[in-house]
Amino acid sequence: MGLYVFKIDVLLDLLRSHYPTSNDFGSEIIPMAAEEFNVQDTMMMGSYYQTEAEIASIPGEGIVPLDVGSKTKISNCIINKNAKIGKNVIIVNQDKVEEAERPSEGFYIRSDITVVLKNSTILDGTII
Repeated sequence: MGLYVFKIDVLLDLLRSHYPTSNDFGSEIIPMAAEEFNVQDTMMMGSYYQTEAEIASIPGEGIVPLDVGSKTKISNCIINKNAKIGKNVIIVNQDKVEEAERPSEGFYIRSDITVVLKNSTILDGTII
C-alpha cells in the first residue's frame, strides 16, 4: 500500500503495453517499472498530484508544472519542492564530486548527493 504519482500517459502505457496482466502496483508494476525506467535512490520533496486541467492552466499563470522529462536518468538525488527536470537530463554525478555549489544552475552537491533546489528548472539535455 502506498501513494503513487504517475503521469496519465505513462500510467496507461505501463498498464496497457508493458504489464497488461499485472494486478498489484507494490509487488508487480513498481518493481518491474523500476528495472525498466531510470529514477533510482531519489527523493522528490513536496510532490503532489495535478489533474490534466490543472496542468493545462499552469502556463497561463506563469507557474512551472511539476515534471520529470522523458528519457531522463536520475540517481542518488534529492529533488526539492516545485523543481522541474527537463527531457534527456542525466543526474548521476558520474565523476563522484563530493561538494559543489551551482545555485545559478539549480543544484548543489553535498556528500556525493545531488540536490535540485526548490523552484529550480534543470534544462533539457543537462548532464550533472
